Amino acid sequence: MPSLGDDDEINNEDRGAEAGDRRVTVKGAVPPRATFREVFAVREFRILWSSVLLSTAGDRLALVALTLLVYDRTKSPLLAAAVYAVGYLPWVIGGLFLAEVADRRPRRSVMVFCDAARAVLVAGMVFPHVPIGGLVALLFAATMFQPPFDSAKASITPDILQGERYVLGTAVLQTTLLVGQVAGAVGDLVKEGKVRFFGLSEAGIANEIGAQVDRGDQVLRAAGLKVIETLLVSHTELIANPAAAADSEKRHAMEQILTLLQGTLEARGKVLVKLNVSAENLDAVLGVLPSMRAPTISELSGGGAYALETVVAKSGINTLIPALRDQGATDILELPLSKIVH
Repeated sequence: MPSLGDDDEINNEDRGAEAGDRRVTVKGAVPPRATFREVFAVREFRILWSSVLLSTAGDRLALVALTLLVYDRTKSPLLAAAVYAVGYLPWVIGGLFLAEVADRRPRRSVMVFCDAARAVLVAGMVFPHVPIGGLVALLFAATMFQPPFDSAKASITPDILQGERYVLGTAVLQTTLLVGQVAGAVGDLVKEGKVRFFGLSEAGIANEIGAQVDRGDQVLRAAGLKVIETLLVSHTELIANPAAAADSEKRHAMEQILTLLQGTLEARGKVLVKLNVSAENLDAVLGVLPSMRAPTISELSGGGAYALETVVAKSGINTLIPALRDQGATDILELPLSKIVH
């Protein structure tokens, strides 16, 4: 017979009957754990979750779109950052003065009213020729309705879900909020068919790809490791959406990104060498100096000496510099390269 926990109780009924007729009732057994399927099976929770999803996505799209609009018109990162901050400032004000409204009014009515008010305010932002100040004011006002909405949502959730279902439901709502904030920002950028962040252009993306590859080699060397076998050889590939590629403006932007990517890959493993050399040693230096086509030679002011620069393989730079020095080169510089565009 299985053992019973301290909290379990056994009631024996019909004690006077024979052993075969006795019935054992176990109380205090652990109930089955709640699942996300059970949470979403509750109709009221599905409606609540849908409202949170739409509200969060709409708020983030409006905020990011307005921030990009301000930056596009002013080219000022400071003003763009200020507009983005406006989207969060109402949380401070509304959280202090408006959140308690949800405790004084019917919760469902508060949520419906807040979403309806925000819908009207956001709809006012789509009208043409609205000044930026007016758009910022509309966004500020729309965000002011978020704290009472969230307060009512937090109060009504325990009435919809109980026990472990409440824990899972709260996790779903919080995850939806966080995912919606990220998706709102990324979705607005993808909608434009470009990936542009403040301070990060297509060139920055290309540079970062090359840096990640080079950084892997540096980590191996720093750890005293060496490559013993090649398991996979990868290559860089730019994939474009066919619909976006059919648009001439977006296709031109893609070709620009491709140029920068190819330039970054071409520059890998190469450095720029600059040096000075006297006229009498020029031929000797040119005899040991490699180049992509031919070195760039510029006569120095006053005559009698030249400045040379060329691109060489980084793998041989430690033997090249002493050889150039032996042939009379001076003021030798080794400079890293980010891109080489042919």
